[in-house]
Amino acid sequence: MSKSAGLRKRADAPPTTAGLDLPPAFARRPPNAPDYVAPNLGDPNDPDAAYTEPRAPRPGMLIGLCVGIAVSLTLYLVVFYETISTPSDAAGFTADGSNLLDVTRLTLVHNVTVRTMDPAVPDGAALLVRGNEIARVIHANDAAYSLQSLRGIGVTVVNGHGAYVYPGLMDSHGHFLGHGLALSRPNLVGLSSVAAVRTALRDFISQSPDGSYSDTRWLVGSGWDHTTWTDALNGAGAFPTAADLDSDPVLASIPIVLQRIDVHAYWLNQRAISLLGQLPLDVAGGAIKRDPTTHAPAGVFVDNAMFLVDNIMPAPTAADLDTALVRAQTDLVRFGVTAIGDAGVLPLAMAALVRGAHAGKLKVRVHAMISCPQDNEHMHIQAPAPAFCAEMVQGLVEAARNVSDRIAIRSVKLFLDGALGSHGAALIRPYDDAPETRGIVRCSSWECPELNEVVRKWDEEGFQVNIHAIGDHANQLAINALEQVKAEKRPRIEHAQILTLEDIDRVAKLGILPSMQPTHGSDMGYAQSRLGLDRLRGAYAWQRFLQAGVTHLPLSSDFPVESPDPLEGMYSAIARMDHDAKSPHGDQTPWFADQTLTPYQAVKGFTADAAYASFMDKIIGTIAPGKRADLVFTDVDLAHITNAQELLPKGGKRRVLATWIDGQCVYEKDAWCARGVEAQI
Repeated sequence: MSKSAGLRKRADAPPTTAGLDLPPAFARRPPNAPDYVAPNLGDPNDPDAAYTEPRAPRPGMLIGLCVGIAVSLTLYLVVFYETISTPSDAAGFTADGSNLLDVTRLTLVHNVTVRTMDPAVPDGAALLVRGNEIARVIHANDAAYSLQSLRGIGVTVVNGHGAYVYPGLMDSHGHFLGHGLALSRPNLVGLSSVAAVRTALRDFISQSPDGSYSDTRWLVGSGWDHTTWTDALNGAGAFPTAADLDSDPVLASIPIVLQRIDVHAYWLNQRAISLLGQLPLDVAGGAIKRDPTTHAPAGVFVDNAMFLVDNIMPAPTAADLDTALVRAQTDLVRFGVTAIGDAGVLPLAMAALVRGAHAGKLKVRVHAMISCPQDNEHMHIQAPAPAFCAEMVQGLVEAARNVSDRIAIRSVKLFLDGALGSHGAALIRPYDDAPETRGIVRCSSWECPELNEVVRKWDEEGFQVNIHAIGDHANQLAINALEQVKAEKRPRIEHAQILTLEDIDRVAKLGILPSMQPTHGSDMGYAQSRLGLDRLRGAYAWQRFLQAGVTHLPLSSDFPVESPDPLEGMYSAIARMDHDAKSPHGDQTPWFADQTLTPYQAVKGFTADAAYASFMDKIIGTIAPGKRADLVFTDVDLAHITNAQELLPKGGKRRVLATWIDGQCVYEKDAWCARGVEAQI
């Protein structure tokens, strides 16, 4: 296997899929075995409903029949020779077993506005889909593809009722199974006090069956943000403590661990702390918050100290992960998401993705970024520092390649620091509001001497290297390490949140991709107090990267840290205000307005740029002949809005009408897909 394929085969590599609950075999499909089912938008219960047996022509119909045949042949030639060619064998069958001239696989979507997001392909008024691919973008004056011209050849017609059609949206940095797990747990996002957290937890417990929680089944929640709380025992804005939870006897009786909204800190009650055993005084790359008088653990564990909790807390089972996949996917497609970059996937989660693909349950496309585990005994826990583990995950990489094109494992994610909200982002200078610290580096020392070698090894194995870096010091370390990686390898910095202006220029010059999350602008309430005004010039600097020469700005949400709705991400990128149109700079005033993106730039970040950053740009990201029919139908023209508020839910309802993957409807609002099918003509 070549480097570019992702991993060189090693004869002495140990078996790496044992114990991961993978299907028994991952043999490659024969060339003529279909990977996809042709879309049938007529009767979903009758796969033959789209086919009508032809009637014998009467003598008076012969002339019309001949004309019809001539028109049909012309259509075949134009459609199939103007689209990107698909390799086929001598019998005319493609690699997925479909016939190039099978008209029953044609779907015409009309009464729409098609936004291709491809400068080389003009926008259109209709779309012709062949199976799972785009066949042609049809323009208003394209008479050869009018309804009248196509009549009689068996094309399924879908009326879009004035909708806008965009490429399926891609979130280039999220946490797929983590989102699915979070959806089944207490959601603490937006709660404004410790008291509100206690109430939410009590309500969740009261709705759970008796005996749901014990020392072997902890209550896990996520989403708390202490920065605006005023009722924590340690004071306003301070980290909460175990005692804040244990003041409620019900909560004190079971082990509880709550993940901060940025997923860089845990908050435990005393019952959970007592199960951890003997704890070290200090943790490299992390922190145990302690009582200032007794020096006992106070309840919060930051960054690498979280691994002390992970080592004891019961891990999700394979069944938990399988359920999480379906739950997360169901949630994502309703936002128009058809592809994701799964940022930091440990082996147990990778195995769940492979199982889902093998069983046909995985619909969205997943660009998985490997995260190295601690060791073979702790496959669900991240390594505490940048690591190289290609041999350990080799079997999973091969399994993913063989089972489906819905999942690709050709990328790795390395972690350098924590998050700004928990004072974990690694800064060149101390925090303005915590001068005793510069944050945390998740390495053997502050300068992370192991990083260059780890990056070199992954790059030599053919993997795309993505480095998590939030603070300006961490970003500087990441840029220094990625200097050795060629731009065509598409190296990425995940978050690229706070940089010096000089380092922004270096990112552009080196061809590094800044993978950014507009909704992280929610930090604006405390960012200036932590950083000071001068450092904010290079923080959340989306437009500044483009002005420096960055050509691809992949955007994402970091879900479940933020909402997975890309339209909310677009809103944040365009408005730089909260949903009430407020910012620290005033009502109706963007936070550092010179860094707002245009609507087109924001949509491009969630489509073409996200696909490019994940090596999916050959098949998705734009609407063009030969690309997959991954589409989102909306009631708002995303790239041409005049008011960013148009992107937010209207009357409590989302703006996405339907989501298609491979030409098939995987989500519809108010039976939109079913209502759109007019006939077969």
